[in-house]
Amino acid sequence: MPLDRRETRDWLRPGGPICLRPNPTPHHTTPLYSFRELAEIDLIKIVCSDMDVCQKDAVKRVAIIGGGFGGCSTAYFLRRLLGNRISITVFERSERVGGRVRSIYANNGKELYETGGSLYTCNDKYMKMFVDRFSLIARRHPPSDEAFSLYQGRSNPVFSSTAGPLFINRLRFAFVYGLDFVRFQYCVRKHVKALGKIYDLQSNGQAFTSPVTMLKALSPEFPKMLKSTFAKWLDLRCGISARFCEEVVYGLTSLCYCSGLTLHAFAGMCAVSGFGADLFSVVGGNEQISQKLCEAALAESPNGVPNKLSLNTEVTKLDRSSKRSLSCGLTVTLAFHPRSGVRVYMLTYKRSGIEKCMEFDFVVLAFPMHEKSPTTLTLDSDLRGVFPVPKKYAEVDYTLFRGDLEAAEYGLPVEKVKSDGTNGVAILPTYRGYEVEKGTLFKYLGRAWSMAPYTGQRVGCWSTYSSPRRTNDPGRQILEKYVKGHGSVINSTRWFAYPIFSTVSVKYVS
Repeated sequence: MPLDRRETRDWLRPGGPICLRPNPTPHHTTPLYSFRELAEIDLIKIVCSDMDVCQKDAVKRVAIIGGGFGGCSTAYFLRRLLGNRISITVFERSERVGGRVRSIYANNGKELYETGGSLYTCNDKYMKMFVDRFSLIARRHPPSDEAFSLYQGRSNPVFSSTAGPLFINRLRFAFVYGLDFVRFQYCVRKHVKALGKIYDLQSNGQAFTSPVTMLKALSPEFPKMLKSTFAKWLDLRCGISARFCEEVVYGLTSLCYCSGLTLHAFAGMCAVSGFGADLFSVVGGNEQISQKLCEAALAESPNGVPNKLSLNTEVTKLDRSSKRSLSCGLTVTLAFHPRSGVRVYMLTYKRSGIEKCMEFDFVVLAFPMHEKSPTTLTLDSDLRGVFPVPKKYAEVDYTLFRGDLEAAEYGLPVEKVKSDGTNGVAILPTYRGYEVEKGTLFKYLGRAWSMAPYTGQRVGCWSTYSSPRRTNDPGRQILEKYVKGHGSVINSTRWFAYPIFSTVSVKYVS
């Protein structure tokens, strides 16, 4: 029997299968909610049969392909919604869960740095809930504008903080940019407030049939923002000058994994939503959240049907048995289209060189589907018509290093740019400083903090975001150009960070 409207609504419940979690991977400073998946709906695809998920006399078998934050939170929320009526198997091709949220140790294990999703805003209720629920410790970071520079390349910075008190530098910044600064703050706060409605909607069990429907429920402006570039939206809808956009906003979006002003306005506003917010990370590594989510989801097992986490496992093939009938949900929108076919999915996977098959009632794809994805999943002819074409993702290098910086280069006091400093630092290139000055090798340079437990003063190093198109060997090039004297690389990681956030067609938004 196909799912009726009530049952479909249960599966579409926000916070459950499609509204997975606060997003730790797409932004350096993560916004309130995971709207990357909403704006570019190719990260999580759900293929499901027309079984009655509320039927109590049979345990439904769910396969989740991908053990990142998306996969682990899917498992967690499915368990909360359906209890022991389902069994869950998580397949992860690497040796760990967490995906693009990953931490590394340095200095003989005394320091711990994030190499993927780094920071969360204190408005992020889901991450705060997970920290409390799993008895973890959140550590707030010092404000990055303790030392702040809008970098112009070979020209002098258009703004840099002095050696004076922090509040004086903030007043100077407000004086320099005047009404633009006030308007921008207002727009960011308005956007964050609208995003925050998702918590009430989810707590009331509100469901949505598509990402655009969800955006409309939060604000009538949100779908319109998908059709405009960020620069155009700030100009025409917010009344913010081109000068402020190119000198300030460009740098803030660069902080979001090397984005820019050409991304659509909704993604752009989410990218800058951490502006002025208190930020935190998890002591011991942010990836603990995904580990705990997965553990909690797999701890409760239906009688006789075990749950399982299968690491170092590559899923190679997905097809439908020819025994029963099929209904496929197209994407994360979960538009059900009943057809004649089967009710179960045959999943083929390889582990330790041995290939095996398992049957599942539901299959969730929880990995980024981009053109260079290492996952090669073979589909039968019907399923190929359901899946989208892999999209281009932006490649970003995140590099951690030590060494003193040249203070005069950024217009900052010498003591602020010492390698062993304890103050926050943010050096953001302006539009001219990066797009015109082609010699600039980074799109963000700042202080990263160790998240290892400590009792003394803060410990940190330098971090940069850079584009491989300009800086193909950041560990060498950045140190050679920007470090004064001797420096050392801790780690350099290249990520497929996010889909290209171009504007969305009117037809799609409608």
